[in-house]
Amino acid sequence: MALSFAQFGLVLLFVASGSAQLVEFCPLLGGVNSINWNVNQDETLEINTLLRGVNNYGPSMDCTFSIEANAPGRIIVRVIESNLQYYAASISIRTYALGGYLASWSQLTYDKDRDDNFIGLTNKLYINFNSRSSPPGNAAGVRLLLTFMRANGCPPRWTPMTLDGRSQCVGVPTQNVYKFGAAQRYCNLQRSNLLISERDNIATVLQRANAANVWIGMTAEPSGSYSTYRWINNIRVAANHNVSCTGGCRPGSTTHRCVYARDPRSLIQIECGQSIRPACFMPVGGTDTFYAGSSAVRASGALLAGAVLLLWGLLN
Repeated sequence: MALSFAQFGLVLLFVASGSAQLVEFCPLLGGVNSINWNVNQDETLEINTLLRGVNNYGPSMDCTFSIEANAPGRIIVRVIESNLQYYAASISIRTYALGGYLASWSQLTYDKDRDDNFIGLTNKLYINFNSRSSPPGNAAGVRLLLTFMRANGCPPRWTPMTLDGRSQCVGVPTQNVYKFGAAQRYCNLQRSNLLISERDNIATVLQRANAANVWIGMTAEPSGSYSTYRWINNIRVAANHNVSCTGGCRPGSTTHRCVYARDPRSLIQIECGQSIRPACFMPVGGTDTFYAGSSAVRASGALLAGAVLLLWGLLN
Protein backbone atom coordinates (compact mmCIF):
# COMPACT_ATOMS: atom_id res chain seq x y z
CA MET A 1 0.00 0.00 0.00
CA ALA A 2 1.35 3.40 -0.95
CA LEU A 3 1.94 5.69 2.02
CA SER A 4 1.63 9.46 2.02
CA PHE A 5 4.64 11.76 2.26
CA ALA A 6 3.54 13.13 5.62
CA GLN A 7 3.69 9.73 7.27
CA PHE A 8 7.46 9.72 6.91
CA GLY A 9 8.27 13.40 7.09
CA LEU A 10 9.35 13.48 3.43
CA VAL A 11 11.09 16.70 2.45
CA LEU A 12 9.98 18.31 -0.79
CA LEU A 13 12.15 20.93 -2.46
CA PHE A 14 11.12 22.81 -5.60
CA VAL A 15 13.97 24.12 -7.70
CA ALA A 16 13.41 26.91 -10.20
CA SER A 17 14.34 26.10 -13.78
CA GLY A 18 12.76 26.21 -17.23
CA SER A 19 10.13 23.97 -15.69
CA ALA A 20 9.90 23.07 -12.01
CA GLN A 21 11.98 20.15 -10.84
CA LEU A 22 10.64 18.15 -7.91
CA VAL A 23 13.48 16.90 -5.70
CA GLU A 24 12.60 14.20 -3.18
CA PHE A 25 14.67 12.84 -0.32
CA CYS A 26 14.18 9.44 1.26
CA PRO A 27 12.61 9.68 4.71
CA LEU A 28 15.00 8.47 7.42
CA LEU A 29 12.75 5.53 8.30
CA GLY A 30 12.15 4.48 4.72
CA GLY A 31 8.80 3.52 3.25
CA VAL A 32 6.90 3.62 -0.03
CA ASN A 33 6.26 6.96 -1.71
CA SER A 34 3.73 7.18 -4.53
CA ILE A 35 4.41 10.01 -6.96
CA ASN A 36 1.85 11.05 -9.56
CA TRP A 37 3.98 12.96 -12.05
CA ASN A 38 2.20 15.71 -13.96
CA VAL A 39 4.44 15.86 -17.01
CA ASN A 40 2.54 18.83 -18.41
CA GLN A 41 3.65 20.90 -15.41
CA ASP A 42 7.09 19.44 -14.58
CA GLU A 43 9.33 18.54 -17.51
CA THR A 44 11.85 16.75 -15.29
CA LEU A 45 11.80 15.04 -11.92
CA GLU A 46 14.88 14.59 -9.75
CA ILE A 47 15.05 11.72 -7.28
CA ASN A 48 17.69 12.42 -4.65
CA THR A 49 18.46 10.03 -1.78
CA LEU A 50 21.72 11.75 -0.78
CA LEU A 51 21.97 13.11 2.76
CA ARG A 52 24.62 15.77 3.20
CA GLY A 53 26.01 16.89 6.53
CA VAL A 54 22.92 16.73 8.74
CA ASN A 55 21.29 13.33 9.22
CA ASN A 56 22.19 9.72 8.71
CA TYR A 57 20.08 6.81 7.55
CA GLY A 58 19.10 4.28 10.19
CA PRO A 59 19.89 0.56 9.98
CA SER A 60 18.15 -1.38 7.21
CA MET A 61 16.56 1.73 5.68
CA ASP A 62 14.43 0.68 2.69
CA CYS A 63 12.93 3.44 0.55
CA THR A 64 10.87 2.96 -2.62
CA PHE A 65 9.60 5.57 -5.07
CA SER A 66 6.59 4.43 -7.09
CA ILE A 67 6.35 6.86 -10.01
CA GLU A 68 3.59 7.13 -12.60
CA ALA A 69 3.38 9.83 -15.27
CA ASN A 70 -0.03 11.15 -16.28
CA ALA A 71 0.49 10.57 -20.03
CA PRO A 72 1.40 7.60 -22.24
CA GLY A 73 5.12 7.30 -22.93
CA ARG A 74 8.37 6.21 -21.29
CA ILE A 75 10.55 7.54 -18.50
CA ILE A 76 14.20 8.35 -19.28
CA VAL A 77 16.55 7.85 -16.32
CA ARG A 78 19.92 9.57 -16.13
CA VAL A 79 22.36 8.87 -13.31
CA ILE A 80 23.70 12.23 -12.12
CA GLU A 81 25.54 11.04 -9.04
CA SER A 82 25.94 7.83 -7.05
CA ASN A 83 27.85 7.38 -3.81
CA LEU A 84 27.40 3.87 -2.45
CA GLN A 85 31.06 2.92 -2.22
CA TYR A 86 31.57 3.07 1.54
CA TYR A 87 28.16 1.83 2.65
CA ALA A 88 26.24 -1.41 2.46
CA ALA A 89 23.83 0.29 0.10
CA SER A 90 22.16 -0.61 -3.16
CA ILE A 91 19.86 0.88 -5.75
CA SER A 92 17.51 -0.92 -8.13
CA ILE A 93 15.28 0.46 -10.87
CA ARG A 94 12.34 -1.59 -12.10
CA THR A 95 9.54 -1.21 -14.57
CA TYR A 96 7.12 -3.33 -12.55
CA ALA A 97 6.70 -3.73 -8.81
CA LEU A 98 7.86 -7.35 -8.68
CA GLY A 99 10.27 -7.53 -11.58
CA GLY A 100 11.30 -6.02 -14.89
CA TYR A 101 14.71 -4.87 -13.68
CA LEU A 102 16.36 -2.22 -15.80
CA ALA A 103 19.41 -1.67 -13.61
CA SER A 104 20.82 -2.52 -10.21
CA TRP A 105 24.10 -1.61 -8.57
CA SER A 106 25.77 -1.26 -5.19
CA GLN A 107 28.98 -0.03 -3.54
CA LEU A 108 29.92 2.00 -6.59
CA THR A 109 30.61 5.66 -7.21
CA TYR A 110 29.38 7.36 -10.37
CA ASP A 111 31.13 10.31 -11.90
CA LYS A 112 28.46 13.02 -12.12
CA ASP A 113 29.85 14.04 -15.51
CA ARG A 114 29.06 10.65 -17.10
CA ASP A 115 26.15 10.51 -19.48
CA ASP A 116 24.93 6.99 -18.88
CA ASN A 117 21.17 6.68 -19.04
CA PHE A 118 18.41 4.27 -19.96
CA ILE A 119 14.75 4.38 -20.91
CA GLY A 120 11.94 2.46 -19.22
CA LEU A 121 9.24 0.37 -20.87
CA THR A 122 6.22 2.42 -19.79
CA ASN A 123 5.16 5.56 -17.95
CA LYS A 124 5.65 3.74 -14.63
CA LEU A 125 8.89 3.26 -12.71
CA TYR A 126 9.91 1.85 -9.34
CA ILE A 127 13.14 3.04 -7.71
CA ASN A 128 14.30 1.27 -4.55
CA PHE A 129 17.13 2.55 -2.33
CA ASN A 130 18.36 0.37 0.53
CA SER A 131 21.03 1.46 2.99
CA ARG A 132 22.40 0.45 6.37
CA SER A 133 23.41 3.12 8.86
CA SER A 134 25.66 5.79 7.34
CA PRO A 135 27.91 8.05 9.44
CA PRO A 136 26.59 11.59 10.04
CA GLY A 137 28.13 14.15 7.70
CA ASN A 138 28.55 11.68 4.83
CA ALA A 139 26.50 11.42 1.66
CA ALA A 140 25.11 7.99 0.88
CA GLY A 141 22.73 7.61 -2.00
CA VAL A 142 22.03 8.58 -5.60
CA ARG A 143 20.72 11.45 -7.69
CA LEU A 144 18.63 10.44 -10.69
CA LEU A 145 17.21 12.86 -13.25
CA LEU A 146 14.00 11.62 -14.86
CA THR A 147 12.76 13.04 -18.17
CA PHE A 148 9.50 12.05 -19.79
CA MET A 149 9.37 10.90 -23.42
CA ARG A 150 5.87 10.95 -24.90
CA ALA A 151 4.58 8.03 -26.94
CA ASN A 152 4.86 10.11 -30.14
CA GLY A 153 8.15 11.82 -29.25
CA CYS A 154 11.93 11.45 -29.27
CA PRO A 155 14.43 11.67 -26.41
CA PRO A 156 16.07 15.07 -25.83
CA ARG A 157 18.82 15.89 -28.36
CA TRP A 158 17.78 13.11 -30.75
CA THR A 159 16.84 14.09 -34.31
CA PRO A 160 13.31 13.28 -35.51
CA MET A 161 13.15 12.29 -39.18
CA THR A 162 11.36 10.11 -41.69
CA LEU A 163 13.55 7.05 -42.21
CA ASP A 164 12.59 4.14 -44.48
CA GLY A 165 9.09 5.58 -44.68
CA ARG A 166 8.52 5.74 -40.91
CA SER A 167 8.74 8.45 -38.26
CA GLN A 168 11.99 7.73 -36.43
CA CYS A 169 14.43 9.24 -33.95
CA VAL A 170 18.19 9.13 -34.59
CA GLY A 171 20.81 10.09 -32.04
CA VAL A 172 24.25 9.59 -30.56
CA PRO A 173 23.15 9.37 -26.91
CA THR A 174 26.55 9.01 -25.27
CA GLN A 175 30.10 10.32 -25.46
CA ASN A 176 31.38 7.00 -24.11
CA VAL A 177 32.86 4.43 -26.49
CA TYR A 178 32.04 0.74 -26.75
CA LYS A 179 32.94 -2.33 -28.74
CA PHE A 180 30.35 -3.13 -31.41
CA GLY A 181 28.37 -5.74 -29.46
CA ALA A 182 28.31 -3.57 -26.35
CA ALA A 183 27.30 -0.55 -28.45
CA GLN A 184 24.18 -2.41 -29.64
CA ARG A 185 23.32 -3.35 -26.06
CA TYR A 186 23.78 0.28 -25.03
CA CYS A 187 21.32 1.33 -27.73
CA ASN A 188 18.91 -1.29 -26.36
CA LEU A 189 19.00 0.53 -23.01
CA GLN A 190 17.74 3.55 -24.93
CA ARG A 191 14.86 1.43 -26.35
CA SER A 192 16.63 1.57 -29.71
CA ASN A 193 19.06 -0.29 -32.00
CA LEU A 194 22.26 0.61 -33.78
CA LEU A 195 21.38 2.74 -36.79
CA ILE A 196 20.26 0.97 -39.96
CA SER A 197 18.74 2.37 -43.16
CA GLU A 198 17.41 -0.26 -45.52
CA ARG A 199 16.10 2.09 -48.21
CA ASP A 200 17.27 5.62 -47.51
CA ASN A 201 20.81 6.82 -48.12
CA ILE A 202 22.76 6.29 -44.90
CA ALA A 203 24.99 9.31 -45.60
CA THR A 204 21.95 11.60 -45.66
CA VAL A 205 20.66 10.10 -42.41
CA LEU A 206 24.01 10.55 -40.66
CA GLN A 207 24.33 14.09 -41.93
CA ARG A 208 20.88 15.06 -40.68
CA ALA A 209 21.69 13.57 -37.27
CA ASN A 210 25.11 15.28 -37.21
CA ALA A 211 26.70 11.89 -36.49
CA ALA A 212 30.35 11.10 -37.19
CA ASN A 213 32.89 8.63 -35.80
CA VAL A 214 30.09 6.27 -34.80
CA TRP A 215 29.18 2.61 -35.11
CA ILE A 216 26.23 1.88 -37.38
CA GLY A 217 24.29 -1.39 -37.44
CA MET A 218 26.15 -2.92 -40.37
CA THR A 219 28.54 -5.90 -40.42
CA ALA A 220 30.79 -7.43 -43.09
CA GLU A 221 30.72 -11.21 -43.56
CA PRO A 222 34.04 -13.06 -44.06
CA SER A 223 32.89 -14.72 -47.31
CA GLY A 224 33.94 -13.09 -50.55
CA SER A 225 36.73 -11.02 -49.00
CA TYR A 226 34.22 -9.07 -46.90
CA SER A 227 32.18 -7.92 -49.86
CA THR A 228 28.86 -9.05 -48.35
CA TYR A 229 27.27 -6.70 -45.83
CA ARG A 230 24.25 -7.16 -43.59
CA TRP A 231 22.31 -4.91 -41.26
CA ILE A 232 21.98 -6.25 -37.74
CA ASN A 233 18.34 -7.17 -38.48
CA ASN A 234 19.85 -9.74 -40.92
CA ILE A 235 18.75 -7.81 -44.04
CA ARG A 236 21.40 -7.78 -46.76
CA VAL A 237 22.75 -4.29 -47.43
CA ALA A 238 21.97 -2.80 -50.82
CA ALA A 239 24.90 -2.37 -53.18
CA ASN A 240 24.61 1.43 -53.20
CA HIS A 241 26.42 1.69 -49.84
CA ASN A 242 30.15 2.00 -50.51
CA VAL A 243 32.26 0.66 -47.65
CA SER A 244 36.05 0.79 -47.60
CA CYS A 245 38.35 -1.51 -45.64
CA THR A 246 41.27 -0.83 -43.33
CA GLY A 247 43.45 -3.94 -43.02
CA GLY A 248 42.42 -7.53 -42.36
CA CYS A 249 40.08 -7.92 -45.36
CA ARG A 250 41.85 -11.03 -46.61
CA PRO A 251 40.34 -14.12 -48.28
CA GLY A 252 40.08 -17.08 -45.92
CA SER A 253 39.43 -15.08 -42.76
CA THR A 254 36.57 -16.28 -40.54
CA THR A 255 36.18 -13.13 -38.44
CA HIS A 256 33.22 -10.80 -38.90
CA ARG A 257 34.03 -7.12 -39.22
CA CYS A 258 31.87 -4.16 -38.30
CA VAL A 259 31.21 -0.82 -39.96
CA TYR A 260 31.63 2.66 -38.56
CA ALA A 261 31.00 6.03 -40.12
CA ARG A 262 34.11 8.22 -39.94
CA ASP A 263 31.91 10.93 -41.40
CA PRO A 264 28.52 10.77 -43.15
CA ARG A 265 30.07 9.85 -46.51
CA SER A 266 32.89 7.59 -45.30
CA LEU A 267 31.90 4.10 -44.14
CA ILE A 268 34.77 1.86 -43.07
CA GLN A 269 34.84 -1.76 -41.95
CA ILE A 270 37.15 -2.48 -39.01
CA GLU A 271 37.58 -5.02 -36.22
CA CYS A 272 34.43 -5.23 -34.10
CA GLY A 273 36.50 -5.09 -30.92
CA GLN A 274 37.46 -1.45 -31.38
CA SER A 275 35.74 1.10 -29.13
CA ILE A 276 33.59 3.76 -30.81
CA ARG A 277 30.45 5.73 -29.94
CA PRO A 278 27.13 4.22 -31.09
CA ALA A 279 24.62 5.88 -33.41
CA CYS A 280 21.16 4.62 -32.41
CA PHE A 281 17.70 4.83 -33.91
CA MET A 282 14.16 4.10 -32.73
CA PRO A 283 10.60 4.61 -33.94
CA VAL A 284 9.01 7.59 -32.19
CA GLY A 285 8.21 6.59 -28.63
CA GLY A 286 10.92 3.91 -28.53
CA THR A 287 10.92 0.19 -29.35
CA ASP A 288 10.78 -3.12 -27.53
CA THR A 289 12.20 -5.02 -30.53
CA PHE A 290 15.97 -5.48 -30.45
CA TYR A 291 18.11 -6.93 -33.23
CA ALA A 292 20.53 -9.70 -32.35
CA GLY A 293 23.02 -9.62 -35.23
CA SER A 294 25.52 -12.47 -35.52
CA SER A 295 26.67 -14.43 -32.46
CA ALA A 296 30.28 -13.59 -33.30
CA VAL A 297 29.54 -9.89 -33.17
CA ARG A 298 27.37 -10.12 -30.02
CA ALA A 299 30.40 -11.39 -28.11
CA SER A 300 32.45 -8.29 -28.88
CA GLY A 301 32.59 -6.69 -25.47
CA ALA A 302 30.82 -6.13 -22.18
CA LEU A 303 28.57 -3.11 -21.56
CA LEU A 304 29.42 -0.50 -18.94
CA ALA A 305 31.98 -2.75 -17.30
CA GLY A 306 32.88 -1.59 -13.81
CA ALA A 307 30.13 1.01 -13.74
CA VAL A 308 26.72 -0.61 -13.48
CA LEU A 309 25.61 -4.21 -13.23
CA LEU A 310 22.84 -4.31 -15.79
CA LEU A 311 20.21 -6.99 -15.31
CA TRP A 312 18.76 -7.43 -18.76
CA GLY A 313 15.55 -9.20 -17.71
CA LEU A 314 12.99 -7.77 -20.12
CA LEU A 315 15.61 -6.34 -22.47
CA ASN A 316 16.36 -9.71 -24.03
